[in-house]
Amino acid sequence: MDINSLMTTSIPVIDVFAGPGGLGEGFSALGRADGKQYFKIGVSVEKEASAHSTLELRSFFRQFPYNEVPYPPGSPSVPESDRSGSRTPSDFS
Repeated sequence: MDINSLMTTSIPVIDVFAGPGGLGEGFSALGRADGKQYFKIGVSVEKEASAHSTLELRSFFRQFPYNEVPYPPGSPSVPESDRSGSRTPSDFS
């Protein structure tokens, strides 16, 4: 894979012994300014039932752009301060 393709594609991640998704969530939270992710979780593996349920829920939410997650009618929405979009590497320095 050359550097130009890295700038336009997401790097696949396999998250083994995933727990509720801490490491995978960190990878998926890092995004480009154009809204695309640097990393895409391909597979998460977890045998503990409650952690697996959390992984399923987080996988569902990752299917939507950050500002477009559907919320049920009457539920609290995401505060405006959290609607900034994907994070970039500079947000973590």
